[in-house]
Amino acid sequence: MASSRSNCEGGYLPLVLNVLKQGAPSLKAYPASQNPGCAAPADIAAKATDFKISDWTAIDLADGKGIDNLRGELAKGDPVVIGMRINQQFMNLRGHDIWRDMSGGDTTQPGHAVVVTGYDDQLQAFRIINSWGRGWGDGGYGWIAYDTFRYDAREAYVMEVAKPPAPAPDPLVDIAGLQCAKISEDTSGGQLKVNGFVGNADDLAKVTARYKGRNAAIAVDVRPWPQCEVLQTLEKPLNGANLPVIATSAASGSVKNGATLSINVTSPDWPAYLYASYIQADGTVVTLSQPKLVPPTPLDRHTRQVFGDGLDGRSKFVVGPPFGREMVVVLAARSPLFDEPLPATLSERDYLTRLRKAIIYKPDPNQPDREISAAVAPVVTEEK
Repeated sequence: MASSRSNCEGGYLPLVLNVLKQGAPSLKAYPASQNPGCAAPADIAAKATDFKISDWTAIDLADGKGIDNLRGELAKGDPVVIGMRINQQFMNLRGHDIWRDMSGGDTTQPGHAVVVTGYDDQLQAFRIINSWGRGWGDGGYGWIAYDTFRYDAREAYVMEVAKPPAPAPDPLVDIAGLQCAKISEDTSGGQLKVNGFVGNADDLAKVTARYKGRNAAIAVDVRPWPQCEVLQTLEKPLNGANLPVIATSAASGSVKNGATLSINVTSPDWPAYLYASYIQADGTVVTLSQPKLVPPTPLDRHTRQVFGDGLDGRSKFVVGPPFGREMVVVLAARSPLFDEPLPATLSERDYLTRLRKAIIYKPDPNQPDREISAAVAPVVTEEK
């Protein structure tokens, strides 16, 4: 974002990001309150190479995709910086208040940059860290409502941070800090059981190391993004009662290149609008089944649907590239979830956008939650 100030208090974000390739002092070492000029003291500048990025990429904010694009990058653990218009309300933000503004910001003010550190779908807001010290917001942090982001954000960039060689596993690693994961402990049977999912193999290794020597039974699956984010979004529907049932020919493990993949889905114990989708290893989402909308027609209870077996005129699903971890997702609802039919194939972010809008987003916070149940089934496809 351009700044109208004459000193080094502002600049164009792409130029700043290029500087970050060379490195920058940490906020702790060189707070903004001590930085009225252009250059850091030599002793602090010498440590700048400890904090640098390898590259950066602009994030597409067009066509309402900005929120999901940001969430996707954050779920993968990548830092994001945004440039936006602000107003006096933002400047005065304190405590846990969420900045809500639908005006597009104060156009008489220069743009302002903040770093997005997380998001909360229940709050419908992004978590940010500002550069104005601990007196602003909640100790320097704040919340921006999703709707405000749509109006006020003008540009966004994901920063690629060079990752150092992985250190030896730390048995005391904080599993709460894992990206795109959910881990739970269960001791009801007398033995510690660790359940859940993580987004990558490195995080699984951290979980395994965390419980080393504790005689724990670990049942943690690797669900790469966007699958891990789908599981987080569907946490409540997946833990409800009267769920749909999924059975696949990959139930015993993986399916090989050239094999037939069949999928059997049974609706729950109530008339349901059923949506079945398949997330491929490259993130593409294939729509397997969805209800008719004109007229809206739910399935009878315990209705069975079969896909991919090639029998009785049905299509035959033959395993081929891309190979990897894939997933069947089935949603059952008492009312239609989508206003229009889903495309035959969707990008992962388009699918997540529609899914969150259908399940989580409520224009009226007093509106009751939709009655939804869900089920997922992992599938691993292999070349050999």
